[in-house]
Amino acid sequence: MKDKVINDLLKRISDLEFEVERLENSINKLENFIEREIELYTVELTEKNKNMLGYTAPIRGVYKEIYNVLQKLKGVDKE
Repeated sequence: MKDKVINDLLKRISDLEFEVERLENSINKLENFIEREIELYTVELTEKNKNMLGYTAPIRGVYKEIYNVLQKLKGVDKE
């Protein structure tokens, strides 16, 4: 009986570790995407007409906010 409880707990821990890893991978993919997009918009602003600022600044702000939320999910609070 005791062995079954221990095995069940070990299985549950293993399942949770797998889920944490899966979520961390998803967060990392999103972070990488956002970092690339922010860099792209920054380059566009420096290379193109400054009138682009009205279009790209709100998008960049949204990406930054999403990035900050992802950091909180990872336990890295940058604010």
